[in-house]
Amino acid sequence: MLKSTQYCLFPEANYVLPPYLAYLKRGCNSPHSMWGSYIFPLSVHKRFLKPRYSYSVHTSLHNLSIQQSGGYFVDSLPKWGLRRHLFRYQITGMNYCIPSSVTLVDGDSNGFVDKVYVGDLGGQMWRIGKFTDSQGMDLEFPYTDENIKNWKNQAAHILFLSDPAHDRKFFYPPSVTLEWGYDLIFMGTGDKEDPCNPSSSDRIYSVKDAHSSTTLTGSDLIDITESTAMIPDLNIHQGWYIRLQAGEKVLSEGLVFLKTYYVTTFLPGQGGKLYALNYKTGEGVDGSLRVVGVADGLLSKPVVVINKTDQKILVSASRINPDGGGSESARPGILSIEPSAPHANFFYLWWREL
Repeated sequence: MLKSTQYCLFPEANYVLPPYLAYLKRGCNSPHSMWGSYIFPLSVHKRFLKPRYSYSVHTSLHNLSIQQSGGYFVDSLPKWGLRRHLFRYQITGMNYCIPSSVTLVDGDSNGFVDKVYVGDLGGQMWRIGKFTDSQGMDLEFPYTDENIKNWKNQAAHILFLSDPAHDRKFFYPPSVTLEWGYDLIFMGTGDKEDPCNPSSSDRIYSVKDAHSSTTLTGSDLIDITESTAMIPDLNIHQGWYIRLQAGEKVLSEGLVFLKTYYVTTFLPGQGGKLYALNYKTGEGVDGSLRVVGVADGLLSKPVVVINKTDQKILVSASRINPDGGGSESARPGILSIEPSAPHANFFYLWWREL
């Protein structure tokens, strides 16, 4: 059973940030980059070595570029110097701004990026990577070509198209889980620049990716909005989606934790909601309830806190009612959720005997 607790913090606020974080996201004119380790034929990024080299993937209008940056360490502090473009590719269909950072995936845990996911303001979710061998034959999932020199213009593929009219928008990077035989990509649409639009039509999605070259659309997924809807079987189906109420929209990044997808929405005139969805079926994890927390105002992205005895999901709120009183008692605060969790959820991934 999920438990919800609300706390008030500050007397005034007109924006919402995650409980542990304070930063400004750039707009679509200054797209984010994301650092990662990539295989490159001449050098491989290694931590704590001199000199140091790393690579970053940049996405912007019509372009995918991969940059190399280099520097050296002095007294354990990086001193950056070199930055140069390794590759810049013109991408067909990349016609919309990409306002968020990218999601990097290292599925084999070898320290190198296998693939990249990022959404744009035309409702397109992109997958970037190379999934064929030198002969052009498809690699068996989950294998990829980690050599970024081979990531050319065909490496960028539209995995999912939310709306053929391109009216829905992805403002935030997706969440990804690694499954046997496929990955699951979680995302939500919503126009951050027009949060109070009462007539928008946005959705929450879970999309299956098995490295196919096909672009999926909403018609390929199961609509699970109604409680009587078919329960998705991901051995057969390509994913699921939930139609949000008119005007309700996703305005922050989501999170998958303990087989549950947590994501917040905002509905003008009613406030924010925190959804807790079974990550494979979209069902509510708290009985039949999908919404496990509410607030009068905007909600931030969920943040996980793990201590010695339990776990919590924390969400910042611009206006919250700790006592359930009238709206005059609402103040900025924190929404705290205690997720259902197994007694032991830690398993050996790697160890070294001394």
